Amino acid sequence: MVKIGLITMGQSPRVDILTDWKFDPREVEEYKAMDILVPPKDSQIPRNIEFIHLGALDDIPTERMNEIKPAPGKSAIISRLRDGSWTLIDHEKLKPLLRKCVERLEKAGCKAILQLCTGKFPYLKPRVPYIMPGILCKRLIESVLSPEGRLGILLPFPTKSGQEKPKRSPEWGQREIFSVNANPYEYPPESITPAVEKMMKKDVEILYMGCLGYSFRHKEIASEILKIPVILPRSVCARTLAELYGF
Repeated sequence: MVKIGLITMGQSPRVDILTDWKFDPREVEEYKAMDILVPPKDSQIPRNIEFIHLGALDDIPTERMNEIKPAPGKSAIISRLRDGSWTLIDHEKLKPLLRKCVERLEKAGCKAILQLCTGKFPYLKPRVPYIMPGILCKRLIESVLSPEGRLGILLPFPTKSGQEKPKRSPEWGQREIFSVNANPYEYPPESITPAVEKMMKKDVEILYMGCLGYSFRHKEIASEILKIPVILPRSVCARTLAELYGF
């Protein structure tokens, strides 16, 4: 068995992600932090992997949630809470909380840690492999999209750069980028449809769903509308774990 740590920016368990990977919802809902989660037979996760799942906000009581929210203009992360709601989190206030999660998972004997967020956290220095979905997805896109290609990115909340005009970013090798926002934690999943339909007018070649909050159902909706490849971090993570640690 291979023990893998999971870190969410909000609260564990991430019922939405784990049930998308075909875990039993009853087992997930009963999960307590630092317990072992074992994939069922039909899961996308190999049976020889055991998960230990932690959330940066697991120890923050409800009455203190306002303390971790970002002030206007501050860098923010969006994540799911245990009750299914969502919140914005000040990136700076996350730092000590994430470091604590990493330390606990290392002490628990995790062979690797998977970050359930596409964001960048360079200040984390684990002693074990640290899997960052945002980098995995970016490298995948770069390998199949030409330098002159047009990339659509679905984001969970608006960016400072705006939405309606494509931009060129050194981060993406000067490819044309068109981004729109749709909150993945709003229901029903079909609520992303207007945002995805904007991509139809921009002739993008690949759509990147840039948040772990987007589900397999979100990908299905986007694929049906656009008829182009859709990169979903949840499935990229599952397949990476299978490639690295499955047997």
